[in-house]
Amino acid sequence: MVGRSDATREGARAFRCGLEELDADGVRAIALCPGFVDTPMAQWSGIEPAEMIRPEDCAEVVRMCLRLSPTARVPQVVIERMRSRSGDVS
Repeated sequence: MVGRSDATREGARAFRCGLEELDADGVRAIALCPGFVDTPMAQWSGIEPAEMIRPEDCAEVVRMCLRLSPTARVPQVVIERMRSRSGDVS
């Protein structure tokens, strides 16, 4: 059985792959797949805010991708919590 986070990550990846046809126009897309981020949207998770991914960490990944040269692309980034089990991004 596929978990919600796995299905969501796969959906983001598939959407990003669909945008590859815009490569020739200089458009680059990235599937940014974080686990629970300390935002109001994740309050229901039951995970303590101190254990969640910081929004600033996600922003730093986006900044890094924006600084890449036009000849480089990062297709997907998975950001996991430090206390998560291997492969568990929730």
